Amino acid sequence: MKGTEWMETDLLAVSACIITRNEAAKLRRCLACLSQLVADIVVVDTGSQDETADVVAEVAAARYFYYEWPDDFSLARNYALKQAKYDQILVIDSDEWFASAKLEQARTQIADFFAKADLRTAVGSFVRLNQTESGWQPSQYLVTRLFSRQYFHYQGKLHERPMPLVGEKKRQEVKLELELLHDGYLKPAVFEQKAKRNLLLLLKEQGLPAEAAKNPYVLYQVAQTYRQTGRKRMALVYFRWWLLAETNVGQSYFQAGLAAYLELLLEYEQVEFASQLLTAFGDLQLDADNSYLAGVIYSQVHDFDKAVAHYRQALALGNAKQADRSGQLGQLMLANALELSGKPNEAVAHYFAAGLNGLSDLKRLKDRQLVADYYLALDLGQSHLKLGLFDEEGNLVASRIEAVQLKNYQQVEATVMTIIANYQFLISGVGIALFGRVNPQKGTVGLVTPLGYEQPLVERLEAKFKLPVVVINDAKAALLAEQTLGSLKAVSDGALVTLGTSIGGGVILANRIHEGRHQLAGEFSYLVQNKRFLSESASAVKLMTALRDLLRAAKEMTDHQVFLAALENPLAKELIQTYSYNLATVLVNLQVSFDLERIAIGGGLGQEEKLITLLNQSFLEIMASLPNNPLYRPELVAAKLGNQAGLYGAYQLLTERMRS
Repeated sequence: MKGTEWMETDLLAVSACIITRNEAAKLRRCLACLSQLVADIVVVDTGSQDETADVVAEVAAARYFYYEWPDDFSLARNYALKQAKYDQILVIDSDEWFASAKLEQARTQIADFFAKADLRTAVGSFVRLNQTESGWQPSQYLVTRLFSRQYFHYQGKLHERPMPLVGEKKRQEVKLELELLHDGYLKPAVFEQKAKRNLLLLLKEQGLPAEAAKNPYVLYQVAQTYRQTGRKRMALVYFRWWLLAETNVGQSYFQAGLAAYLELLLEYEQVEFASQLLTAFGDLQLDADNSYLAGVIYSQVHDFDKAVAHYRQALALGNAKQADRSGQLGQLMLANALELSGKPNEAVAHYFAAGLNGLSDLKRLKDRQLVADYYLALDLGQSHLKLGLFDEEGNLVASRIEAVQLKNYQQVEATVMTIIANYQFLISGVGIALFGRVNPQKGTVGLVTPLGYEQPLVERLEAKFKLPVVVINDAKAALLAEQTLGSLKAVSDGALVTLGTSIGGGVILANRIHEGRHQLAGEFSYLVQNKRFLSESASAVKLMTALRDLLRAAKEMTDHQVFLAALENPLAKELIQTYSYNLATVLVNLQVSFDLERIAIGGGLGQEEKLITLLNQSFLEIMASLPNNPLYRPELVAAKLGNQAGLYGAYQLLTERMRS
């Protein structure tokens, strides 16, 4: 199995060490990855009855060794280390691999670790993403996989760890920005089987429950294994023993252990003891799960100020292993704590952010006349819907984003009807920003084609809900907001270009938004470039989809995380550069047409600093190629209000109508 030329000549002088049994198919995938990364691969087979040996023979850099399983992971690991050609070691399992799009990043990170770290004490650790039935989930703690065999060997029959050869030496854990993919526990039955195996080995290793067993890491692993196999009361015993023995709360596994222990204490209603633990360990807030659990515990002991602080921390960190703790569940719990602490108006924002889960609580607050009046703003795109709640002073109290698929007027009307019906009890008016052709004066929309039938959306909504309603094109709404509150404020001649499923925007000429004779000015998606509409060539959604596919990005990654990762991948970066150049061509055409002072780039992608930098570079490049360079160079900036500009614009139009 051969890689490309540059991969063959640029392999790391590192030995990858694998122990395996009966996982030939997964081993083939692992070796395909490693053969592009390292110059030596050691595969130790502990008793396979499949084609493991044949799979190893397919890979030039891989060497096969048989080792009878000794009921001890460290013995097997250390045997593999002895077979390595190099002292620099990467340990990996046959059911693990690096994504092909991340191989260059892995190469750089691993090379930097071995070149710069003090290998006498340093070990390299990184995140492992486990594939589960519900998607990719990060491991509870970092996995340690890089070290020098001159200074480290493995200890521990199970959950083995590389430890210094010289006993008094301290390990220094160096975190690398890498993600190792793993699918060994994809099926719950397999996970349970391995957990039971692990439990037997751990008990055998230490002779537990003998009182002399004081190794905190072993106690922690026994507790986790009991928990994972459903023997939760026994897990409580071992978690307590673990914390009594633990001397270093900075260990990478500590947060995961504390979170698991707190969950069990809550399940068995030992809340007072759980709160004592939080006090004893200084209210540790290093991850979102522990912050969320601390919020639950403090709520149950009626310390709502501390509960609020911890829920806010969980939402801010956003890295909960159970994602909803940093999402709508976290918002709901924060709202409840705020209400119980006597702050109902603050609670409204988070009940709203909790989506449908918070509706009944909002209605209860309104029925008790504990909250003020609010206004609802909606910004509907073809693939995403933004909802915003404004107070009477014009503050955006809360917002959230939902995925939708809107292709025609009927779907739009049904979606809007449902949302207004949900919040009718709370609101005094509705502002709607909507893709497609919109006549804000008449309150009509036409979504199929620019010449399609105009639907009286506002008339229907006002008749049904007895509320004031306005509608405006989504790009015009964003332009209105940027003109009055954002990056186009005090600009007499400017433009906003919004990047989304399509491309939209608008132009300000002599301090007025230019709508055109038929309210169609600014429909940039219908501009033609290289025989294609800009809705095809300049779609931010299509770009992000292509980047996700190329990088094989985990579903949990945000668009911002995907964009940053793409900049580190040569092929993905080329896609971004091509997109930027095409978009810069559009901006040059706008400048030729309108002679603008400033052009703001809106939408989620418009908030990426690197994109704005690339746009400026491409714009200058195109300008330099023009004969006699006749253009004034406008400022190209990110829209100040970002992807919330449409909400602000819809609300602003609503208040103007209500005043008039």
